[in-house]
Order: sequence, then C-alpha cells, then structure tokens
Amino acid sequence: MTKEAAESFFAPREGVGGRTFAGGSTAASLTMTTTTTATAAMATTVKSGHDVSKNITANDFHDAVTTMVHDSKFIESTKSTRVPLAMLAFAKIVVDHVLRPKDINVQEHFNGLTMSVPPLQQSIMAPEYHSIVGQKLLYVDWIGMCGLEITCPHCQNGVLLNDRTNFSKNKILFPIYVIDGPPMWAMIMSMTCSRCKHRVNSNAAEVLCTLPACARSAYPVETKHALSKNSHIGVSATTVFDLLMPTHGNGDLCSWLLYHAINRAYLERVEDYYSIHTIKGSAEKEGPSKYVELHGHYVRAYPPTGDGIRDAYDAACSNSCTPWHLSDHDRHVREIQKVGCSSIFAQDHTHKVTDNYYQKKGLGAFALWDCANENGEIAAAVLVPTTKTIHFAHAATALTKRPHFNPSAMYSDT
Repeated sequence: MTKEAAESFFAPREGVGGRTFAGGSTAASLTMTTTTTATAAMATTVKSGHDVSKNITANDFHDAVTTMVHDSKFIESTKSTRVPLAMLAFAKIVVDHVLRPKDINVQEHFNGLTMSVPPLQQSIMAPEYHSIVGQKLLYVDWIGMCGLEITCPHCQNGVLLNDRTNFSKNKILFPIYVIDGPPMWAMIMSMTCSRCKHRVNSNAAEVLCTLPACARSAYPVETKHALSKNSHIGVSATTVFDLLMPTHGNGDLCSWLLYHAINRAYLERVEDYYSIHTIKGSAEKEGPSKYVELHGHYVRAYPPTGDGIRDAYDAACSNSCTPWHLSDHDRHVREIQKVGCSSIFAQDHTHKVTDNYYQKKGLGAFALWDCANENGEIAAAVLVPTTKTIHFAHAATALTKRPHFNPSAMYSDT
C-alpha cells in the first residue's frame, strides 16, 4: 500500500482482452508491485525499502531460528521466559520481517490471526527448529488484522486503541493449551480507551464477547473461558471438559489430558526426527544431533493442575462475558425454573453430588435436595446442611408457587 503502488494500480490502462477489474486493469494485465504467497512451504515476501524485495522461505526461517537459539546474548536475554527458545526466536523473526515493516501486507501472511511454523521439504532440519514445526503463533490485533473498531467495555463511549504487545515489551508470549498437541503462543495487544484510558488486553473476555462471530472465531478460546489468568485453554479442550466436568467433576483427568497431548506430540517428533536422519542422513559420520529435551526446552510452560482447571471451570460457568451476556449458571437456573409438573413428582436427598464440591464442609454442603417431575426433569436442586425439612422449605415453597407446577401426587422415601 505504498504511494507508488497506489498510483500504479489506479492509473488508466489499456485492456488486453478479458474481464476488466477496478482501476481499469484486466485479468491479463493485472500486476502488483508487491507479491506474497502462502504455499505449503509458507513462503513469505518481505520488502526492504520500496524497491528491493526478498522472499523469506522456510529455509530462511530455519537458518535464522537455528542461528538465534545458539546466540549466547539471545539465550541470556530470554532465560527467564517460559516460552520455548526456538518459538521465541521464530516470533522475533516474524515481528522483525513481517509485522514491523510498514510496506508489508500482514494479513496475507496469516490465516486469520494465526501463522504456523513452516517445515522444510527436502532437507534435514536442526533439532531446535524441528521441535516447533507446525506450532501456531497468533497475533491478536483486532484493529490491524480485522479492521475492527471496538467500543470500550468499561465506559461504553470511547474506542479501544492499540498500545503495545506483550512480546514487544517483555519478549513473552501467551500460552493457549489445546488437547491435540503443544500449546499455541499468542502475541497479545494491550489496548487503551480513547476517553477513560481503561487498559485491557485484546484477548480478554470483555473484548471477545463484543466482536462479531467471524472475528471472534479466529481466537480459539470461548469467551467464557477467556479469564484473566496467565494462560487460556483452547476450545478443543474446553469442548471436552464441558462434557466431563458436570458429571464427573474430575479436574485431574482434564489436566492429565493436556499433559498427555504435549507428551504425545513430543514422542512423535523425536521418532520423526531420527527416522529422517536414518533415511537422508546415512552419509553423516557423526550421526544426528541430540534432540531437545522435553522439560525445560520443548516444554517450559505447563498446563494448569486439576484444582486450577476446576476453579477455572467454575469461574467460566459464572462468567457473563458471552455473546448473549448470560452465564451458564444463570441459564441453567432459568432452565430449571421453567420445569413444571402435571401428574407426579419425586423429592429426595442425595449425598453423592456433594463429593464434587471443593471444601464442601466449609460450604455446609451436607446433601442436595432435588425434585424431579414425571419426565425425569429436575425442577429444583438446592444444597442443604442437614436433611431437616426446615432447610429446604424455602425452595419447596418457591416451587409450589410456579403457575405450571400442579402435581396430583408426590413420592418420597422419607
């Protein structure tokens, strides 16, 4: 989008035959001064100045990352970060050669907000670069990538403006844990309101829930799970957790699934790396280089524990930062409140449900009083400190006041 390119594009042109496009160009004569490609090898185009261009291919990414991970100054400057060193080097190359140049169309190098580490097609890769091939880097900039104007969620009057990313200031990336491999790494934009100066991250739930669905889906995290924590859990994992947690409440199992995905991906990469050397590197006398270790190299940031996932799931269920501005908790309450009865219902106390409650004694959750209608639908469910009638009398009274709750019989084993 340089001045020269704009003048060249909109200048009058003679048709050469074929369909005419905007600006007088035709299908046969349409040319552009800056070209970009997104092939399987993830070739990218970076212009240096306005008249000299350089195509950065997967080989260039490989050589640059390999050089940086062996640079003592780069290692020393990033020793405190929890991002794998090779992924941090790849992010720096993307920032320096794709995002920072003013004459580069950034959107053509990303699929939505995501850019994957490209593999080499015909040669042996260094172990550090091989360990990050296929991993995803996200650039969460709604203004630059999607062209959106976001209203401030705090004052509802101003608009959010870009300030800086977490990578530009602290050289860190934000992890998003998924269930099908290693985490994704995101560069998060810090945004400030033009009026009230309220500061918010571009991946915060209050920002995501205001976006249109076509843009919101580019960030692979459900809005209710985009909590103010040091990591997020991707939609591929939370979709599974939404099935497991209500019934089993097993946070440890969910945490183990995330750990297992990372470990499984590492084992597959080790096998792939040495098998490539067996096929293509048979002439090497010294043998292949040692692969990166799992802990401290391939993985520096670990998924949350079982208790952490349970706390995050509980917070997500009560989070009203959703596209419909209604939390799962309130939606479930309203669904239960609309259950009626026309013939018979049963009421009982159950103790097994309280096993899923963290610190249930402190909550006073001795049992749960529930009421089900003739269709098996739950009409009421409340925690009680004892099985005495006085402790569920208020819920029972509220149940009888529903206009569509008119039973002719009740069953109870008390």
